[in-house]
Amino acid sequence: MTKLFQGLSLVKDTEDRTLAPRMLRLLADTVTTCSDEFDGRSIGSSLNALRHLDTGQNEEEVKGVVTALTSKVQESTKKVNAQECQ
Repeated sequence: MTKLFQGLSLVKDTEDRTLAPRMLRLLADTVTTCSDEFDGRSIGSSLNALRHLDTGQNEEEVKGVVTALTSKVQESTKKVNAQECQ
């Protein structure tokens, strides 16, 4: 999953406008089906990856990722500190 997050940061620099939506759908599916509990680092990496997207593009796909992440955050019982989310 970390590779997907890292890949999203590179999407902004590519000319392929179909890549970001595909990666976002894959990321949402991966997060949804992942049985691991997210820790602060996973949550922070997810949110950091989303900041690399252009405003107004891929809104439906971004909503899918945010919905999947929201579920993971709500399910998490691990303590999160600010340093892990950077």
